[in-house]
Amino acid sequence: SNVVCWSIGAMPNFLIARSLGPAILGLYNRAYMLVGVPLTALVAPLQTVSLSLYSRLQGSEGKVRRTFLAIIAAVALLAFPFFLLVAGTAGTVIQVLLGNKWSGSAPIVIPLAFAMPFDAIAALCSSLLISRGRPDLDLHTQVIAAGSGALSLAVAAWLGSSLLSLTWTICVCLYLVRAATAIVFVKRVLGISWSDFAQSLFGGLLLGTVALATAGTLNVRLAALAAWPRLFLAGGAGLGAVVALIFLFPRRLLYPDLFWLVSGRGLPIPAGVDKWLRSLVPFEDPVVTP
Repeated sequence: SNVVCWSIGAMPNFLIARSLGPAILGLYNRAYMLVGVPLTALVAPLQTVSLSLYSRLQGSEGKVRRTFLAIIAAVALLAFPFFLLVAGTAGTVIQVLLGNKWSGSAPIVIPLAFAMPFDAIAALCSSLLISRGRPDLDLHTQVIAAGSGALSLAVAAWLGSSLLSLTWTICVCLYLVRAATAIVFVKRVLGISWSDFAQSLFGGLLLGTVALATAGTLNVRLAALAAWPRLFLAGGAGLGAVVALIFLFPRRLLYPDLFWLVSGRGLPIPAGVDKWLRSLVPFEDPVVTP
């Protein structure tokens, strides 16, 4: 499974280099690293912790389902706003971090930023499947995604598609296909309904849309400013809108079992925030602490 997963990461580089050349590959690679490094920093620790937690909950299917959906909800709340905010300010982010000479990679950041939250969900589904003794389903997920991505990218390259078109093909036919396949297998293993899964993603998707609209609009309107202040104002406004909505409508935007998973666990969060979260817990049913 890990070997096939590695091939999924290497496949776009190989096909872009073969069809468009090494200079264009450089633009894609810098755009991917810009969003791929934060994704790894977010997902890698959660995979380790969640695998341990699921293993300690063997025989308690109800708690496993609640824990999985709460972790997915937490990742959605972090990943969708962050990566969609990056998508909304892609050109400015490139100017600030890499300089104007890499401005050609800015359009490539947008589809990759859209794909990263779904790739995070696929990674967490992988640890769930392994913990339930179904690494075969994780392998099937990787093989299906690799097959879909290879065929789609080969056709797109044969048609002479641009780098932007190839990147959107990667986003849809590789990363989104992998996430959708992983979700289907997790549903089969845990018996989770589509409505429950949609509810766990709802808050993150909505807040991500707000972050994208707010930051993207301000980024365009403040085009006359230098890159640093433009990013600070547009990004700050997007982040501020997300935080404000969470505190104004916590029960509507935050998945209920997220309160149950996070509150009262001795995590390094302010006491006031922990008390506020505990007040939102729908009912007490302690989870095993990893």
